[in-house]
Amino acid sequence: MKRILKKISTLIIGTATLVLCACSGNSDEIVIGEDGSNNRNAIVSFIDDYSFYIDYIEYQIVDSHVEVVGYDEIEHVTYIKPYARITIDGTTYETRAIRGKCKERRFSDCTLVNYFSALPRSLEKIDIPSTVTEIGEGAFANLNIGSIVIPEGVVSIGDGAFSGCQNLDSISLPSTLRFIGHHAFFNCKSLENISLPESLTEISWDPFRLCGGTGDILDYFVSGACWAFSGCSSLKRVDCYAVKPPVRFWAGPSDIDIHVPASSLQAYQEEWRRVNNVIGDL
Repeated sequence: MKRILKKISTLIIGTATLVLCACSGNSDEIVIGEDGSNNRNAIVSFIDDYSFYIDYIEYQIVDSHVEVVGYDEIEHVTYIKPYARITIDGTTYETRAIRGKCKERRFSDCTLVNYFSALPRSLEKIDIPSTVTEIGEGAFANLNIGSIVIPEGVVSIGDGAFSGCQNLDSISLPSTLRFIGHHAFFNCKSLENISLPESLTEISWDPFRLCGGTGDILDYFVSGACWAFSGCSSLKRVDCYAVKPPVRFWAGPSDIDIHVPASSLQAYQEEWRRVNNVIGDL
């Protein structure tokens, strides 16, 4: 890969001429010159050979694509829209992932993992680029997001991706989703309904733990339990369209109504036998 990013200490701000250019072409794409000039009148700052800011969003080149990995801590915003495609000096990179951070805290009988979004805590809305295939570990953890649409093409939602999003009451999952990670929606107190797509094949442990729960969070870690829907006082309904029950977790015990394909009811009752209310009406 051609190394064209150069470290600079100043922000490059587009000229009035570039404002006119920004009105044409796909708004999900940006073309950046080696000096930072671009067709979107965007604020561009190169960090090193692999990392750069565009309008305060931090991107990182990984192999032949880019990932959203951070945001300028000085800026406090409620809405952002990362670019789907970024062309730098003739080379185009697609945005494939959004990632956060995690930190482990070790106790005598357990390890507590805290997840942190690298995006601003003030964020309430984000338009996820259509090119993204992975919502990474802690990507939106502890943000103020109320609702979100995960675009088609995303196949994986990582560990703790939405952990602690207590205002999240609506999420749309794509038909391409195959994996939901550990504690992906942990402590999402406002989440009442979720529809799991037919494509889903694997659910890690405790993805919906304490959705609406009021118990001591640490107690659940110490207990070592791996119940997917336990401690969920607000989550009332789960629709799971997968013909084959997703594996890798113990689904229960729980009083949540879990609706599954009628043709797969027996398979769910056997695989998710600890769930009290499995209903075959999809």
